[in-house]
Amino acid sequence: MKKLMVTIGPFETEVSFRVVQGESVLVEDVFHGKSTGPYVKEYLIDATDENIEVVYDSVNHPDLIIKAKLKPLY
Repeated sequence: MKKLMVTIGPFETEVSFRVVQGESVLVEDVFHGKSTGPYVKEYLIDATDENIEVVYDSVNHPDLIIKAKLKPLY
């Protein structure tokens, strides 16, 4: 198990995203509402140490920033 920290913001509408690792989808979620600054959500997941990628609709959300980081569970 690992901890996945997703940081998103700013947003003023519904934003859906996926965090993928290779061919596996680690997390798929939707944020609703408004955030004028960074918002962080944590997930407990099964994952390896391979690189991860955040996939979202950047065309409809050009100013949106979504970052994801894996951390070990202590």
